[in-house]
Amino acid sequence: MFLALRVGDRTGQRDELRAGHHDDHHHDLDCEHLEHDLDHDPRADHEPAHRHDHRPRLDLHRCRPDHHRGSDHRACHCEQHRARDLDHLDHDRRLDDRASPPTCGDGVVEDFEQCDDGNAIETDDCASCQNAFCGDGIVHAGVEECDEDGDNCESCARVHMRVFVSSTTATAKLGGLVGADEDCQALADDADLKGTFRAWLSTGDVDAASRLQHAERPYKRIDGAPLADNWADLVDGTLLNPIVITELGDKVGVDSNCGICPVWTATTPMGVGLDDDCSAWNAVLFDDVVVGECTVKDARWTQGCATRMCSLSSHLYCVEQGL
Repeated sequence: MFLALRVGDRTGQRDELRAGHHDDHHHDLDCEHLEHDLDHDPRADHEPAHRHDHRPRLDLHRCRPDHHRGSDHRACHCEQHRARDLDHLDHDRRLDDRASPPTCGDGVVEDFEQCDDGNAIETDDCASCQNAFCGDGIVHAGVEECDEDGDNCESCARVHMRVFVSSTTATAKLGGLVGADEDCQALADDADLKGTFRAWLSTGDVDAASRLQHAERPYKRIDGAPLADNWADLVDGTLLNPIVITELGDKVGVDSNCGICPVWTATTPMGVGLDDDCSAWNAVLFDDVVVGECTVKDARWTQGCATRMCSLSSHLYCVEQGL
């Protein structure tokens, strides 16, 4: 009898464990619905910027230890399970937030950034998310003329204005005055001459003198040889040296005479435009226009040699502009 009772007790214990395991299986099935709700929790998709500081928590006070595996126990179990997973979700998101480094250009000033204007422009007030300053190696547009080491840049301003004759030649179909200016700038950029350059060029309606800056500083060639003390000296009819050095630092011509280095100008020594201008430098015609000669330093540097047909090729003079 005693043995039978002991065996019966063990059998009852096994049945009870089996029933508990069966109930746990149902608990998991019941919680699948809650897990599905967790995956589609509207809080996960519509959280405020500081979601972790004010996230609502589930009220677990109503969960009490329950030794009976009834529906109340399963509900409590699932609510605890749900709260645990929500905490894990918050923890993972906090880790993700810490792992994401600040991004320069997103418009938000963070950590190492002094500024963040939300763009990739390096020549404005905020370059690579650092405040622009004289000496940072970047020419600050509208504020600095230069930002480099050398004899021709002091306090981010040019000491003298540079002038060169183009290393290339082209017909008179330049794309107008704007196209000629763009050609000068492109040559300067390719030669790493930091600065703004425009062509010494006129039309019958627009004088070179009206579209170029009248600098009080000296004008010099790329190799440093002086041309004029200032604008007034530049347009007095005679240069101190001929403009025979290109943007690359090379010399054009050996002798000094008309026809060696013709330059499109249609401009008098005083910077006044002439009527013949190859349709404002937009057409290749058989008309003749006034050209300059880069190998001389008298008035013929811009006017005085024989005229030249628009269909032929010539050089350009490019003059640096300040602010």
